[in-house]
Amino acid sequence: MKQVRAVLGRSVSKKTIVISSLVAATIPALIFFLMPIAPPGVKPPENPYAFYYNSEYRRWGGPRGQIRRIKDGKRASHSVICANNLGDMGINALVVLDELKELQDHPNDEVRIAIREAIKKIEADKLRVDQEIAARNSQ
Repeated sequence: MKQVRAVLGRSVSKKTIVISSLVAATIPALIFFLMPIAPPGVKPPENPYAFYYNSEYRRWGGPRGQIRRIKDGKRASHSVICANNLGDMGINALVVLDELKELQDHPNDEVRIAIREAIKKIEADKLRVDQEIAARNSQ
């Protein structure tokens, strides 16, 4: 400790520089150790972050993840939230619209209502996008 004090002295700027350099050195180490790992049986890509950000397996917020959570049905409240999320995704949830239509007869009333509202929102957004495309093409 005396050696550190002898080097740094009472200078606040030197102490700030040392602390900021220590923090700057720990950030890459944290990124390396928190790097995502591919699930068992899946070959990790050359860029590990590409798998983490682009895979449907990892994108829990994506439409397929929401459908998977609705199908799991562990909690009705989670299923309602996932159905609402799908409705809010609009045209981006079009890839799972057929699967969502299959789940319309869900045993829980709240989930069933949320699924039907999500289907209406997705179809309305699809209609809006189709109309915008038609308007652009007519110009």
